[in-house]
Amino acid sequence: MQYSLDLLTSKDSKHARGRKIASKLSFYKIGVLSDQFLICAVSSTALESTVKVFEIILGAKASTLGRTFGWIFGGDDTVRISKEFFIPTESTCVYFLRKNICIGCSKGFELVHLDSLHTQNLLDSTDSNLDFVVRKESAKALAIYRLTDGLFFICYNGSLLSLLNLEFGFFVGKNGRRERNNFLIRWIGNPSHFSFKYPYIFAFDGSFIEIRHLETGFLEQIISRNSVRCLNDNPSHIHFASETNDSQDVFMISDNNP
Repeated sequence: MQYSLDLLTSKDSKHARGRKIASKLSFYKIGVLSDQFLICAVSSTALESTVKVFEIILGAKASTLGRTFGWIFGGDDTVRISKEFFIPTESTCVYFLRKNICIGCSKGFELVHLDSLHTQNLLDSTDSNLDFVVRKESAKALAIYRLTDGLFFICYNGSLLSLLNLEFGFFVGKNGRRERNNFLIRWIGNPSHFSFKYPYIFAFDGSFIEIRHLETGFLEQIISRNSVRCLNDNPSHIHFASETNDSQDVFMISDNNP
C-alpha cells in the first residue's frame, strides 16, 4: 500500500485511504539505479518468481536528498510500474548495483539489465575455482556486496536438508571469476540474512549474530539473542530485533561497533 507521510501529523489518519501497488509478495527491496529510486516487488515460489519494478515519481515536495524514503510515500509523489519479468526459479534477495539489478536465487545470482530485461549469471561457470558452489543445487544465494576495489563479496546458505556445509562467503570479480581463491568464510550457524559495514560482515542466525572481518575472515564477535532478526542493511546503522520474555526489543549497531 502507498500512503502519504502527511498521515503522521494528521488527526484523521484512521480514515485515510491508501493505494494498493502490489499484493501476495514474498519480499520487496528499495534502491537506487542510475539515479532513479525504484521498488522491486518479488512474488516467489519454488518453481518461478515474478519481479515487478516500480518507479518512484517525485513530486514538488520531494526536493532534497534528506527525504529519501519520504519520497516513496510523499503526498505529491506517486509510484508506477516500470518493468515486469519472470525468473524460472525461486528468488531469495534483490540488490541494486550501479547499472543492473542482481537477484539471488537457488541457481545463484542473476544480473538483470532493466532496459533490455536481458539476464545473465553473475558467476562464470567455466571457472573451476567456483565448482564448489555452481555445482551444488542446495546452495542458495542470499547477499551480494560491492566493494570499492571492484570486487563483490557474496554470501550463500545451504538447504537445511543438505548434509553438506554450504554456508559460506567469498570474493568474485566483475568478470564473474573467483578472486582471492584461498579466502573462504564458513559461517558457524545457518544465517538467513546479512548486513555489511566495511570491514565487517554480519551474519544473522536465528539465535545469534556472527560478526566477521571481511579482509581476514576472522570471527570478531558473536552476539547471542533469542529469535534475532535483521531489520535493515543500512551500513551506517544496522538494526536488529530479538525477543525477551513477552517483549520484543530493537537494537542498533552503530559506527562505533563492533
